[in-house]
Amino acid sequence: MFGAVFNDNIGLKLQWKDKISEGKLGGNGYWDEESRFKFDLHQTEIATKQQLWKLNETATLTQIDSTKYHFDQFRFSNKNQIFTVHGDLGRDYSDLFTIRLDSVK
Repeated sequence: MFGAVFNDNIGLKLQWKDKISEGKLGGNGYWDEESRFKFDLHQTEIATKQQLWKLNETATLTQIDSTKYHFDQFRFSNKNQIFTVHGDLGRDYSDLFTIRLDSVK
């Protein structure tokens, strides 16, 4: 794992390899104009059982408050298989969190 802290943001790069999987995750975290913490993911790949899954370059995770997170444009793909996550995840039952699987085997 490699990380760097700057005046107003955090850079992170995590790599792993074990008997089951390997991958890398990278991104930048920062506080937005509403004092919410955002983490933009990039350079993210996860490989399992000879399948390589890549995350799109525009995925963002935002901490709305201490109990709520917003997932925006999380789209993992492996050839024609697509796994999409979008929405709010928290304690409020009215939060909408969607997981969509397209052609996933």
